[in-house]
Amino acid sequence: MIKNKLKVCLWTNRPTHHQKSFFRACFELPGVDFLVRYYAGRACSALRASQGWVSPELDSFEAEAVPADILKPEMRSCVHIIPALDPSGGRELAKNASEAGLKWMYWGERTGLHFAAKLHFNYRLFYAVYPFLNRIRLRQYAGYIRNSAMLALAQGKLAADDLISLGVKKSRIRFLSYSVPAVVASEPDEAISKFSAGRKVFLCVSGLLYMKGLSYLLEAYAMLEPELRSRSCLVFAGNGPYLAEMKQKAYSLGINDSVMFRGAVPSTEIGKVYSAGDVFVMPSLHDGWGAVLNEAASAGLPIISTEECGSAWHLIKDGFNGRRVKAKSSSALAAAMEEYLLKPDLVKEHGINSRKIFTEFTPERGAARLAQYLKEEGMLK
Repeated sequence: MIKNKLKVCLWTNRPTHHQKSFFRACFELPGVDFLVRYYAGRACSALRASQGWVSPELDSFEAEAVPADILKPEMRSCVHIIPALDPSGGRELAKNASEAGLKWMYWGERTGLHFAAKLHFNYRLFYAVYPFLNRIRLRQYAGYIRNSAMLALAQGKLAADDLISLGVKKSRIRFLSYSVPAVVASEPDEAISKFSAGRKVFLCVSGLLYMKGLSYLLEAYAMLEPELRSRSCLVFAGNGPYLAEMKQKAYSLGINDSVMFRGAVPSTEIGKVYSAGDVFVMPSLHDGWGAVLNEAASAGLPIISTEECGSAWHLIKDGFNGRRVKAKSSSALAAAMEEYLLKPDLVKEHGINSRKIFTEFTPERGAARLAQYLKEEGMLK
């Protein structure tokens, strides 16, 4: 331990390129000896790798660990940041920390994806049932957050709503989102530029999964007037099990000539993809946060997303830099897309505004938020 510094250990499952810059910004905080411990391995999952994610090298303050390591003598002086509702290791960490009387904070996204999927994303039923089911299902771990955690750091509005439904007092909830670095400005992706041939590009960077609502985006694009479609195209950058079904749907809707499936692009080169886009669209049916919206905002793109995407409540100011619409509504997506084709000057205006919003979500801003919360708790001077 570095003398006279507050030792802070953040626990998470695996390294990601999205988190790396935030962790480095935390490491640079004055008065903080910052550590990161990974409890599910040092490589990204096979699914993430298939989507183009590249596992970053570990920095000196990062290491692999197991949940029991939190009880080692050298870790007992830390303030721990734990994703206490994560069954792959966070729950064991919360149990260990609480029972040992360690100082810790919760940090997490909204929950409920698997239950929402079982209900086929019937939101009326989901919001009527899930808060009660969740409180029963997670009563032990929610109890650790309510009774032992210093604060609950929520990844946005939807995560905060989750915590309140679990009985966590609103006064103990603070906002701390994913804060990814700005994408590197690059020459536009050659394949996308060739396909678009001067047309407006509606871009979606996403794993090709049903939960991302991609079929509704295809339907929305098909709803546009033929003349508007002739001035635009729809590009999906990503990979996943839904690809064949999406291609078939595009063909059946008669829009396959205007839809490009770019495939997975390495995370180290994703800036080229954003540079080739004009308007970013993420039609998610359920997302804990959705870091692609951070990336799109940093690239200066207008953003269209849904109310079920956590980051849409923070990175979209409706009518200022994009539109936040109801999930599962092809007509709402189509209306938002149409606006940029009928008023093309909005593309530049809203893109500039997206960059302004992004300044509140940089890794450095996220680290400053964390430092402020530590000061509020009297842990950091």
